[in-house]
Amino acid sequence: MKKLRKEVFIALLCTFAVIVNLFEGAYLSFLPYGLKIGLANIFALVAWKKYGKKEMLLLNFLRVTAAALLKGSLFSLSFFIAFGGIVLSSVLLLLMNKKSGLMFVSVLSAIMHDIGQLIVIVLIYGEAGIAVLLPVLLLIAVPCGLFTGFTAELICKRIDPYFS
Repeated sequence: MKKLRKEVFIALLCTFAVIVNLFEGAYLSFLPYGLKIGLANIFALVAWKKYGKKEMLLLNFLRVTAAALLKGSLFSLSFFIAFGGIVLSSVLLLLMNKKSGLMFVSVLSAIMHDIGQLIVIVLIYGEAGIAVLLPVLLLIAVPCGLFTGFTAELICKRIDPYFS
């Protein structure tokens, strides 16, 4: 029963992450250069904190793939850019200890996500000059990471009674 509960909760987190990802892409694109806050990462952080690294990896890859399928952009440029960000931020989360604060981990993850996306863009276009955007990306990653980490902490505290 405990395994089924875990699988259902991971499926719910993944569903929420896909919905938020689609919503954010459609309605919250007020940042320049197509930047997003990264609200879907909240659910990956919750999965990482509550279950572990394997579940977080599964959720991240399912979210990016499902969102791309629903948008009709699987294996498109935007898919590979998102995938590059997820890979680098997931590697960081694999190296982190679960005792680390979610806000700290979230900021580092947001920074790594932006660097991963930039690497993919440089590899695809072969133009390293795009790296001049890195300071802007990092400047935006910090408050976005703080917000997603804070929100993930609130969710984790709220659902703690159900994990006892």
